[in-house]
Amino acid sequence: MGIGLLFGTSCIAPVNLQYESSRMMERGTVELHGGVSRYTMENERTNTNYGGKLGFGITNRYNLKLRFEAIVPPKSHLYNEFSWTYFEIDNKISLNENLALSLPICFYASEDGDGYSVFDPRLYITMRHENTFEFTIMPKCHVFLGDGIAPMPGISLGLGLSSDLNKWSLRPEIGYDTYFSAGVGLSIFLEGK
Repeated sequence: MGIGLLFGTSCIAPVNLQYESSRMMERGTVELHGGVSRYTMENERTNTNYGGKLGFGITNRYNLKLRFEAIVPPKSHLYNEFSWTYFEIDNKISLNENLALSLPICFYASEDGDGYSVFDPRLYITMRHENTFEFTIMPKCHVFLGDGIAPMPGISLGLGLSSDLNKWSLRPEIGYDTYFSAGVGLSIFLEGK
């Protein structure tokens, strides 16, 4: 099997939604996150993803995040019926209050033993209203490492909704990168001592 089965004939879409903004966690803060997303191509569902993320505020300008997603294709004769697992180590760097750069390394692993590495740089451009609402534009590019696959640019748009975005956030998001994606995530932030 090759990368074509991951992003071609089986129509398993690459992870495109982040449920993030340019907001940084303060040093010692821990983020607990859960999310669900659905990916489609030409009005056909390609996969539904269920995942979680654990984030750490290393400094006020640098956050480290670990992410896991189960990528589940629909059970149909049109698709391969094996699932994929997605792992990500994300380095997020604040450029200013409304701009952050994310430089994650990602890995996709299938049930049959195939795996693919991806470098997935992202830019977070965020507009805010007080500490209760955010709108973020996220241009990105999926760069497949060592597989001879052309880079795949993408974009997503997300909201951050909360009574206090430093404590928790509900984050609906939509995106496009050859596949249309939509989902929602919930983050809870635990302040460190």
